[in-house]
Order: sequence, then C-alpha cells, then structure tokens
Amino acid sequence: RKGAFTIALMDVDLRQIVTYQSMPEEIAAHIISSNGFSPPVYIHSSFSPTPAAGGTDSYAGRKVSAILQDTYKVKIRGEPFESRFVEAVRADLDIDKSVEFTDVSSKVNDRPLPLYNMTAQSIGLGGASSTASSAGRARLSLISSALPLDAPAACKYFLMRYLLHPPPKGVAMAVQSSCQRMLGVQQSLPVLPLLPPHKIAKLVGAREANHVLFSDLLFMMKGIRRVFENGELSHALTPLLEVASLNVGHNFSREILEDVCGATIAEIESVIDVGSLWETNGNGADEDGGSEYEDSYTGAPSRAQIDRAFSSLVSANERSISTVHHSQIPHEISSVIKAREGLLEALSRDMEPAMEDALRGNYPRHRPPRVAYDMINNSISLRGGKLSADVVRRNNLLHPADRNGSRLSDRYSTEGVEMALNAYRLACYELDAAVRDALKDLADKVQPHMRHIIFLSHFALVAKTFWFHVTEGTKKGWKLPSLSTDDGGGDPAERTLELDNFWPFWMESTDNSTVKNSVKIDKMVLLTGPNMAGKSTVIRSICAVSLLANCGMLAPCKSANVPYFDAYILRSAESTDSPEDKMSTFAVEMSDARAILRDASSRSLVFVDELCKGTEAQAGTAIAAATVERLANQSCLGLFATHLHDILTLPLNQSNMSFMAMETVPVDDDECDASESQSVTADWRRKTTWRIVPGTCMETLAFQVAEEHGVPTEIVQRAYDLSVVSAG
Repeated sequence: RKGAFTIALMDVDLRQIVTYQSMPEEIAAHIISSNGFSPPVYIHSSFSPTPAAGGTDSYAGRKVSAILQDTYKVKIRGEPFESRFVEAVRADLDIDKSVEFTDVSSKVNDRPLPLYNMTAQSIGLGGASSTASSAGRARLSLISSALPLDAPAACKYFLMRYLLHPPPKGVAMAVQSSCQRMLGVQQSLPVLPLLPPHKIAKLVGAREANHVLFSDLLFMMKGIRRVFENGELSHALTPLLEVASLNVGHNFSREILEDVCGATIAEIESVIDVGSLWETNGNGADEDGGSEYEDSYTGAPSRAQIDRAFSSLVSANERSISTVHHSQIPHEISSVIKAREGLLEALSRDMEPAMEDALRGNYPRHRPPRVAYDMINNSISLRGGKLSADVVRRNNLLHPADRNGSRLSDRYSTEGVEMALNAYRLACYELDAAVRDALKDLADKVQPHMRHIIFLSHFALVAKTFWFHVTEGTKKGWKLPSLSTDDGGGDPAERTLELDNFWPFWMESTDNSTVKNSVKIDKMVLLTGPNMAGKSTVIRSICAVSLLANCGMLAPCKSANVPYFDAYILRSAESTDSPEDKMSTFAVEMSDARAILRDASSRSLVFVDELCKGTEAQAGTAIAAATVERLANQSCLGLFATHLHDILTLPLNQSNMSFMAMETVPVDDDECDASESQSVTADWRRKTTWRIVPGTCMETLAFQVAEEHGVPTEIVQRAYDLSVVSAG
C-alpha cells in the first residue's frame, strides 16, 4: 500500500529472518528503534527519505530516516527484497550458501499490528519500559506492574516484546489457558536457568561453549524434563509451547522435545562432572604474590608456608580438572597428578631446608624470608630480603626467571624446584587443552539438536515469565479476562468490550485511594469531563486491560470480556512540537490523526485524548468532531476524550456513537476549610470522583484547578470575570 514499509530483521546467530509487510511508517519507526540493529543497515533502492513536498505523503520516510540518519547504510536493488537482503548479508559476512535461514514472517503477519510508539509510551512500554512526559514525573511501567520487581531482566525484556507486538489469537488463547491452569498449581516451578538463545547458538556452533554453559544447559534441560514428566506442571505449562513456536518459527511435538531433552542430558552428563563443578577454586591470593596472605602468615613454620603456597598454585592451575569426567581425559589427569606429586616432593626436599636455613640468619622481624605463591609468574619461590652467600651456597639456590625471562633478584629457588614447576605447568596446560577438546567434541554431539535446544530455551523463558506474572498478578488481585471468540466477521454491534471494576495498573487494588470503574463499550465513545477528572487515567487503564486480555494475561479488573482486536491505538494528550521535523504541536496532532484514520478498522481499539488542543477552539472543535464521527462510522471501539465541549452542540452523526463523562459532585460546606470557603471558586467548587458514567459533562473546573495549583487569586478572579463577559 502507498506509503507503507517492508522491514526485514535478521538474527545471524539464530539463522532467522522475520519480515513485516505493509507497515505504517509510525509502526515501522518503532519496530526499528525498539528492536535495535547493528550496522550496516540494508536499504532498498525504492526507499526515498526526501519525497516531494505537499500532499498526504509529504512527511513519509522522515521518521525512519531520523532513526537511520547516522548509521552506515548499504543500498540493495532488485526483487524480492527479502531474498536480496539475505544475499547481501551472506556476501558481507561470508556465510556459506548451505546455511539456511528460517523465515518466521507468517507468524508475524497473522498478528495484530505492533503497537505505535505513542501507544507504547502512554501505557508504560516505551523507553526503558516506562513513560514520563517530563523530568520529575512519576514513571509508569506496565512491565513492573505485571512482573515482580526482582524478576530476571530476560523475563522483563521478553514480556515487553510480547506486549509490543500482540500475538495471534490462537497463541493468546494458549497463554490464557496456561495462566488459568497455573492459578490452580500447588507445586513450585523447577529450576530453569535462562540461557540466551543467541549465546547457545553462537558458542556451541563455534565449538567455544565452556563447561559453565553446558552445566546451565544441563540444568535447564532437567528442569524442562521435570515439567514434561510432572502431570500438573505439564498440564499448566505445555500450552506455552505455542509462544515458543511463535518466537522461533518452528513447531515441535512434545514427544520430540522430551527425546531431545533426554539425549542432550545424557550427552552432557557423560562429559561434564557436575558434582565437582561448583567446588570452590582459589584461595584469594592476590596478583603480586598474595601479600595479604603473607603478612598474616609471616612467622609460620616452613612446612605450613610451603603447603599454603602449594595449595594456591594447585587451585590456580587445576581449575579445569573438575570440569569433565576423568574418564574422558585419563592420560592428562595422570600426568597432572604425577607432576603435582613431583613438585611437592621437590619443594619438601629443597625449599623446606633452605627456608629453615635462611631463618637462622639476622633479618628484620617484619620481613623475614618466607615461601610464597606468585600469581603473576605462576610460581613458588623463597622471597623476602637478600639472603647471605653462605645460605645460597649451602642450599644451591638461584634466582628464578619471571614469565618474560628476566631474573628476579629478590627471589630464590633451586634447579630441582624449577624443573618440577615447569613439568607441572606443562601438564596443566595439556590438561586444559584436553578439556577444551572434550568440550568441542561435546558441542559437536549437541549441535544436531540445536534447533530443538533453541526452541526449549525460549520455552524456559516463556514458562518462567508467565509463572512470575501469574504469581505477581494473583498477589495484586488481578483476574483473568475472557477473550471473545468472535473473529470480527459478524455484526460489529455485537462486539462489546465489557470491564467490571478495573483500576489503573500502577495502583494497588487494596489502596483506599484506588477508584474502580466499570464500562461497557460497543461503539465509539465521546468522553467529556473537566480537568484533573481522570480521563487520561481511564483511557490508559482500559487500553492496558484490553491489551493484557488480548495477550492471554491477567489484568487489573474483577472480570472482563474483551474482543480480539487487530490494532491498539492510543493517542495521548502529551504530544508536543517536533522542531527537527519542522512541525508545530498542532501539526504533530494532525499527523497522529492522519495515522489513526488511515489504520483504524472496525476491529481496532482506538483511544484519542485531547486532539486539537494546539489550535484555536472553533477550528479545533470542528476537526475533533469530524474525526470522532469518522471513527464512529468505521465502527471502531474506543474512547475519544475532549475538553472542547462545544463539540456537543454540533450536528454529529451519532448512530455509531455513545457518550460518557467523568463524574463530578458538589463539595459540601463541611468539606471546605476556611481558605477554600473564601476562595474565588467557592461558589462553584466541585470535586471529581474519578468515575466514568454515562452522559456528557460541560464543566471544566479550570479556575478551580488553577487556584489549587497556586495561580495567584487575583489572576483567577480576573480570568473568571473575563469568562463571564465572554459568555454574555
């Protein structure tokens, strides 16, 4: 379609490509900015960031161009775009043609539209999962409300991506089914380490995975196998395989996945010595030879010093000895043990008597000779002051070389100790090489299962995320909405959004200050109400509850019946000018209105808050009226909130429109303190209840709000007098 964008995102590590077709520019820009990218960016020759001025497309391409303006770009030509893109990346990264890329585009194009940036920002899914229009304002975060604060970052990131691009209905229903079942589960979730799929694919594919990654992978596989084998957990979590399939573009049966779990567990356990893996290595010696240890150990018997230094050396050099089973590397293990024993024998034979001989000399009490481990040079030596020539001669001492071959004049060793050290270090080096080879062989054995392992890593993340969500939502009193089975093919009038006792997601349901509302929306609603009455709060709350419901999740409400929407569009009242685009505040508003009118359908949920506040009242009222009338005629569901009360006097086509208002009530005299009873607004003072009710509202409470927020009394009085003259 004219002015639309095609965006292809490639994950080189996962060998995956996803293409978004016919995306409006506002959404295209948000997809690019929220997903991030690594230069270069491949741009098709059909893209022009500077179209001809004038007409409805005069700003087309500017939002995308602004994001990419400082990025290195590569031009590609020819059709189809996706194939040319893959060819260009293959050539640039030298990827063999035999390497296949999985296309998950079909999973994308069956879904609702991704959220607009303005929608995401308004409900706390923009930026760092939060939104705020100015410094110092409290930030909203739907993610922080839907998950525990200490939930893993990977879970928070996944949930944000999931909500920013709502799933197909089948996936949403699977999530809803899983959440419903989790509410009745009595058992705890097994240990499920979260491993980034990119990390698994890259390190295992390159044969660079270490024992820690394999160990985490083993525990993840064991946790997933426990889920599959446990009837209650399997019943609750197996539906979430649909979400993993959505992410990776593959479908695997549970039976195949169980087989892969078993095979992978067996392969890893045959190589990795998990029982010894977590033993503590090292004793805290520092880089200059463990001076902290030496100072605290000065004066200890020679044998104790040698044992301590030897233990530090072994801990530093044999870290890999417990990573794989000894049966995998028997020769290297035997060599290390033999070299270790030889070194200890040399230290006992040469270093212990030399140490005792040196201590008979006259040395400062604070720096006597001592045996110490040198971490930098990976050695053990006698150090601490210049030894007498007789001690050196009697014990055949020499100055050892450092790792660069230079002699260390303040340290002493013997030829036997140095030969034993070299033999031990060589044996440890060969041990490390053998361990690396064993891990490479293990990577080769695991590689054939990589697609399934990547799938299961996604499943672990999804299962853990929604488990946290159900736990947190239950604690907060959130409930599971009903998702309508209507696919939108019937009478639009039968598609009704019904929310019972919902509240803002950032507030606690048990807080006395939390006001709960109920609405039934089967048309486009024109919402009126005074300043500070809660219109924006109601809009954000309804949008969030509906989005969560359409994603199969718990929501802050007592109950809800929500249709499945093809788009969620929320245009907030916080729009400002855009100097970089040479657009005034009103021009930005009109750009938003153009996008909404272009993209909204009879299956869309649309919220518009204070459109046309950036221009004079008469023209703004007329444009707002024509806009809400068009949305109503398109059979959209949603709310159109406005302060332009003259809109109620215009001859609107109201056949597909209903009216609601934010309620206000008079302030009783006993509720006013002395200053309020004598204020300028005392005669018409009212209070908001933050409740949405049927009907209309012509009040603004502008003077009252101005007074309550510190505008000088004389200014408020003068403004009121002028308004009376204007109305007369």
